Amino acid sequence: GQKAVVLAGPVLADDDPDKVYPRGTLKVPMRFWKVVACISTDNGAPELLAFGFVFDQSEAIRTKGYEAMDMSDYAIDQRSLAFITGISGVQFPDVLMDADVLKGARGEERVRITKKEDVQLKRKKK
Repeated sequence: GQKAVVLAGPVLADDDPDKVYPRGTLKVPMRFWKVVACISTDNGAPELLAFGFVFDQSEAIRTKGYEAMDMSDYAIDQRSLAFITGISGVQFPDVLMDADVLKGARGEERVRITKKEDVQLKRKKK
């Protein structure tokens, strides 16, 4: 019964490969970001939580090609919103940055997601 807001987009890179189509050539992004925001009431009071993810399809496209892969082929990492801003240039509002469960994570810190239980749902206690 809960609702979430999902924001998503590509990570555009100069070294993204070209794909030739009948009407021309396009660059194909190898990575995509996704931010999910929702309200948690686990501790009684409502709390905004934001979760950042980066999906990388580089290896799947290299080994299987464009049309043969599916979502299970992506490498998925939970990342801080600050990291996603750094790779995408997208500026998130302060309210989402403050709600990021990985806020304060060091630049390369990530949580590899292979199953839903891997997602870090709460901020780590300091």
